[in-house]
Amino acid sequence: MKKNRKKPKNAISKLLNIALLSIGIYIGEKYSIVDAKELIYNFQEINYMNENLDVILNEIEDATGIDTDDNPNLLPLYGTLKNEKLDESEKSLIYSLDELIKDNPYMDKNLSYLSMRELDIEYKERPNNIDDIIVGLYSLKNNRIDIYNTKEKVESEIVIHEIIHSLFHNGKTALLPSYIEEGVTELLTNEYFASNPFLESTTYPFEIATIRIMCEMVGEEKVLKAYTTGNMAEIDMDLARKMGVADTTVFMIDLKEIFDELEQGHPIDSIKKQRILSYLDTFFAAKLKNTNDTNQADIYFYNRDILDMMDKKDDFSNYWLYTQEHGYYTKAYFSKKLKAEYPYIEKRNIDGTVNTQDNYQYTYSY
Repeated sequence: MKKNRKKPKNAISKLLNIALLSIGIYIGEKYSIVDAKELIYNFQEINYMNENLDVILNEIEDATGIDTDDNPNLLPLYGTLKNEKLDESEKSLIYSLDELIKDNPYMDKNLSYLSMRELDIEYKERPNNIDDIIVGLYSLKNNRIDIYNTKEKVESEIVIHEIIHSLFHNGKTALLPSYIEEGVTELLTNEYFASNPFLESTTYPFEIATIRIMCEMVGEEKVLKAYTTGNMAEIDMDLARKMGVADTTVFMIDLKEIFDELEQGHPIDSIKKQRILSYLDTFFAAKLKNTNDTNQADIYFYNRDILDMMDKKDDFSNYWLYTQEHGYYTKAYFSKKLKAEYPYIEKRNIDGTVNTQDNYQYTYSY
């Protein structure tokens, strides 16, 4: 609900403008009602903490045992410490993401701090207007995670996924396409928290396949930056330089629209999907011809096959059958720790054993 407010005096107006720029408040996005006193308080608080980061980081270390490495990005953990709505088990889940926070140089630590300071998690029955497949939701407007299960029964991985949304989703990222928003969030959940960081075991196999392909196309740093800042310009320009502006524009629109159709439960436009696959095939035909990178070829075709399953009969069941037959690749995209632990890309069977026989046959070839 929009309300008319009196204009503040000049001095306060200037301070509010600074606060808006400094802490990234988005009226109508992050908060439904923005109070001038609250803005001033947030600005003063953020300013104090940034001037006393060494003290703040020491407090984080003392309270959590986390080695901060003097990384200012960990400011959101201080917000978690101060949060009076979360219990200790919920705070521990946030603390477990310290490496994820350290690994992301594009994070708006001030905005994420404010989010963690006021974040709430509620466990409730699923409303009638929420699809049965949805097990958790993060509301940007309310800065609240709704979990449609009891606290005792919910899987921690579900809560972690929504916490990552709350860390990175804000007014700047609100307009990202769903495959970026959900695909990167779920891939981060897997790489930093899941028991098997390389195998998608819940509901986002097609989004993750798309993100992996995009990382192979433009590099994971550009993808992570777009996800964190809400600005996809570097991805667009990189692809346009290689594939042309017109074809890239159609590709990006098609990609957004087929995932919108998937999310809404509508049939996916087969013409759009075929254009997407043709664009990808043309891109990788040129790239692999120049590099002869067999690992990248394997990873592309593997994820292309998954993407091609979208909207076919029993697409999720087919994905599971596909992983049972073809396993997965041990390639990390965002976690520095995983990259160090798995310096070589291996193909593994579903039980985790190394696949020593190259029995994988591409369903598509040039």
